[in-house]
Amino acid sequence: MAEMTFDQILRAARQLPPQQQDELIRQLRTSSLTRERLARKLKALQEAGAFDDAESLKGKYAAAGPAPDAEEVEAYLKSLSREWESDLDGLA
Repeated sequence: MAEMTFDQILRAARQLPPQQQDELIRQLRTSSLTRERLARKLKALQEAGAFDDAESLKGKYAAAGPAPDAEEVEAYLKSLSREWESDLDGLA
């Protein structure tokens, strides 16, 4: 069986429905769940199609365009820091 890194297991666990996440946490706290048993359980879930609807983010933001320069970031942050003031003015 292929070795999985902690990050791979964590990413897969985050894709589980909340009820299964809770069960995973319970089992990790109450049993001596080994990495091998967890990997087998993950493989069984994958084979059962538990992650078929999960959208892959691999390469999704690879061509996001050029990074903004420091002045653009500063101007954007300044506009955000002032935005709440205009929201309050609208409430008055």
